[in-house]
Amino acid sequence: MRKVYELSGRRTWAKQLLSYHLSFLKNSDRHQVFFLSFRSLASGTLVAMLSSCSFQPDSVTLSSGTAGGFYHRVGEQIGNTKTTVGLKVRNLDSQGSYENLQRLLERKVDFALVQLDVANEAMRQGKVQAVAILAN
Repeated sequence: MRKVYELSGRRTWAKQLLSYHLSFLKNSDRHQVFFLSFRSLASGTLVAMLSSCSFQPDSVTLSSGTAGGFYHRVGEQIGNTKTTVGLKVRNLDSQGSYENLQRLLERKVDFALVQLDVANEAMRQGKVQAVAILAN
């Protein structure tokens, strides 16, 4: 069964998100998790695939978007979690959602920002198990 979480507040979402990740890792044998991020009419998806581990990571890698683009700026904001929860985020440029998802599925990154239609297709194919909505 898929889980859906709604998170809000710029300062608290990172702590809650990390807590959900760690809880998921302890209770699951699958490594793929989707996080949806909606903003007005433009919607995007923050996708997370975490390898199983018994410790809290001190850094993660995010595949976001074209330098200067909206998703890259979102990635930079996510990178600010270092000051909130002590988690360093490496933000990688990309050509878009498909490249981000491919990097994620190949385990080259821990997180990926993707458009909702790309995430939906991956969900239909059974490549993910959990969904969390990040409210902005």
